[in-house]
Amino acid sequence: MRPLATVAQGEYEFMSKRLLVSIFCLVMLAFGGMLFVSQRSTAVDAAKCNPNDVIACGVSGITDLRKKYNANAGIQSAFKHQGISPDVVNKYAHKEGVVYKNGQVKVGGKVVATDAMSMGRKNFSGSTKVTPNGHTFYVRPPKVSFVSNSIKAIVFMDANGKFVGAVLYECGNPIAAKPKPVPVYQCLALNVKQVARTDATFQASVKVKDAKLKHITYVVKRGNTKVKTITANDTKAVKYSQDKPGDYSVQATVTVVANGKTLTSPVGGCKAQLSIDKLPASYACKKLDITGPIDRTKFTFATTTDVKNGAKFTSVIYTVKDSAGNVVHTSKAVSGTKAYDYTQDKAGTYTVSAKTMFMVDGKEVATNDAACAGTFTVAAVPVAPVQKCDSLHVTKTDRTSFKMKPVVSPADADVKKVVYVVKDAEGNVVDTIERSDAKAVTYTQAKAGTYDVVATVTVLVDGKEVTAEGDCATSFTVEDEPSKPAPVTPHYKCTALSAAPVVGTLGAYNFSLSFVADGGARLDKAVVNYGDGKSETVPADKLDSFRHVYAQNGSYDAVATLTFVFDGDSDRTESVDCRTSVSVGDYCTIEGKEHLSKDDAGCAVAPKPEEPVKEAPVPQEPIRLVDTGAADLAGVFAAVVTAGAVSYRLVWARYNR
Repeated sequence: MRPLATVAQGEYEFMSKRLLVSIFCLVMLAFGGMLFVSQRSTAVDAAKCNPNDVIACGVSGITDLRKKYNANAGIQSAFKHQGISPDVVNKYAHKEGVVYKNGQVKVGGKVVATDAMSMGRKNFSGSTKVTPNGHTFYVRPPKVSFVSNSIKAIVFMDANGKFVGAVLYECGNPIAAKPKPVPVYQCLALNVKQVARTDATFQASVKVKDAKLKHITYVVKRGNTKVKTITANDTKAVKYSQDKPGDYSVQATVTVVANGKTLTSPVGGCKAQLSIDKLPASYACKKLDITGPIDRTKFTFATTTDVKNGAKFTSVIYTVKDSAGNVVHTSKAVSGTKAYDYTQDKAGTYTVSAKTMFMVDGKEVATNDAACAGTFTVAAVPVAPVQKCDSLHVTKTDRTSFKMKPVVSPADADVKKVVYVVKDAEGNVVDTIERSDAKAVTYTQAKAGTYDVVATVTVLVDGKEVTAEGDCATSFTVEDEPSKPAPVTPHYKCTALSAAPVVGTLGAYNFSLSFVADGGARLDKAVVNYGDGKSETVPADKLDSFRHVYAQNGSYDAVATLTFVFDGDSDRTESVDCRTSVSVGDYCTIEGKEHLSKDDAGCAVAPKPEEPVKEAPVPQEPIRLVDTGAADLAGVFAAVVTAGAVSYRLVWARYNR
């Protein structure tokens, strides 16, 4: 057992050590807590301020963006590389948008750009290094650097709503992208040109981009009332006419087709005014109508006037002058709507003029228009003319037909009746013809002879029928009928049908056909039956030579049937035949006789002349010479010579007999 003092001393030391350890642990715990807080604070700051940020810790809005952008040249260089200029940042319209990992940029849920490229300060795999103005950045598509699917951004748009660029809120990184085409369709100005009082032209100046112009619509209004709508398919000037005075407004709109949709621009500045002036009053006398004479001495005058724009026709005064220019009559003022009756019984030619009065703006004005003047004639008291039948014309049209016509004077005589009396040479009346006018009448007389004809003409004079004076008589002759020529007997026949083989063409034959036709007979057609089941109609111009090819060997009877017609007898036809025979076989092969059939007698081979028969010599037994003397040899030699001479004679006689 240790001493108490020793124990106490040890416990003291132990307790002291434990206290020091506890203090150390407390200190370490406090330090760890501070370190944890410090590390947590550092982690949070790192999430907000990433080393990849182009604008450290991003931007809170457009004001913050502009402040940080304008204060840093490096940021300006980065934005410029992405197509975002100082004007874009500080002046362009901006909207809240979203940039997506797939490269789309949307505003209000609609895609405004595609193929986005983001810029940052850190290099990720798939990035491209760029150094605008010596500052190092990295450009890549969002799919390389975006952790989330999308990031909110400030999106800049031009005046037409077209994407220019974007800046991500949380990191200030600039975004370049391919803008989606935004159709531009504006009416910039409207030119209204008045070319006449009532005529004008309209022409709109338009701007169309990324769209197809469909039409320009011009609307003309008077006050709030629509007067006219004109649709033009192009920007050429259109014509407009308006004759009603007043002030009009004209406006134009542009309609385009873009992305499958039809879009129409607002009116905007495409408005203009058009004023149609009031027409000045116009008045004139356009025509003077003179009707008559009525009962020789009476006439009616009437005027036609043209008044416009408030003028009113009130009255007219007529002045009549004779041929010497003396005024013979002046009427009182006649109401403009009434005709004026005038009587003049003195024969002669007169002129009449009209002085017309009009009320214009409360005042009466008068005109003496040349168009409102004319002449008329008063005829002398008529004397009934002498009505005469001057002559009677008879014209022969053929042997038995004649045309008869009286010549009456005056030419305008009112003929009521003409009676023709025809008599033969003995004075007997053979025909009486009556007509109600003096036109030519046709008369037929078949009997030969000379005839007299008298025409009595009745005319109307002063309402009474009288007989015209004068001698209307003549004569005509009907000639004997000419004798008819003796009839001609038609003569027709088929004289020959011949056939000749064609050398070198097996079965081919050239045919020819001859005939006689006279006395009114004519060949109508020629039909050849070749005897092999085939036939044809041969044209008249081919009858001298026409060909037929037989397909098989054999003997054939060819028959030609000729049909004749006859002048003067359209219903009569007659037919006659010609025949010939044709033999078809293999051709002769002997030179010069190839056109013959091999069975033809002329194809036989001529016999060759007989060669003389040579007789074989009779074999002779060898002569044995016996053992003889000289006398015996001489006898033998003589015998041999004699035998040879006899043999030669026999042979020569055989070959030369």
